[in-house]
Amino acid sequence: MTDATKELKRSLNKQRQEVIRLFAMKLHPTATSILDEGIKVIVSGGGGALTMRAVAKKANIKLASLQYHFKTFDHLISTLFTREFGFIADILWNTLEAVDANMEAPAEALRTAAETFMPPEGSANQEHRIYFHLLAFCSYDSDAFNKAKSFYKYYNTLMGYLISKVNPSLSAEECLARATLITSTLEGTGLYTILRAGGPTAEHVVHREIGNLAVHYAALPAMPKGSSVS
Repeated sequence: MTDATKELKRSLNKQRQEVIRLFAMKLHPTATSILDEGIKVIVSGGGGALTMRAVAKKANIKLASLQYHFKTFDHLISTLFTREFGFIADILWNTLEAVDANMEAPAEALRTAAETFMPPEGSANQEHRIYFHLLAFCSYDSDAFNKAKSFYKYYNTLMGYLISKVNPSLSAEECLARATLITSTLEGTGLYTILRAGGPTAEHVVHREIGNLAVHYAALPAMPKGSSVS
């Protein structure tokens, strides 16, 4: 294990405790069902389709019943955001553990981590990958924003750790820089493609490209100081 890999793993172990604390939730079964229907509204109609009335209609309940569990739209969004990011965080950790147990090659684990947000269209877990839609709604919510910052830090460190396993010649700093570059591409290209350009049916476009991009950036040789990854 390289020094970079050891350093990033130590950081990951600390960050995971914070992620667990932030995203641990206990919900009433009815509230859980409402969130499940909210996911379906987003998957079928895009982020702009999500309203309190749309979720109530999808869940086949009265608006007043929905508001008993979620007083405001912000409350609904923040809770949905928290639950789904917690779900993704668990998948990412399981991916890392598979690498550490030599059950999965680092390059394939990196591809999986990059594609976590955008699985192939029609896959069993597709409805859970609504990260970009939720982010558009949560950017103004302080609670969700703070959780997003912690999640990004965790996600970037995990991606950096996997990159260090793929390319042991890199320093911890360069691994994190490449991870941040991949995340920025997820944010920019993915968010634009899905929310503004293609709608929910465009998810397969991002999925097909992002895994290849992550592995490509990870495998490049170490760059001289002052250079940029391309």
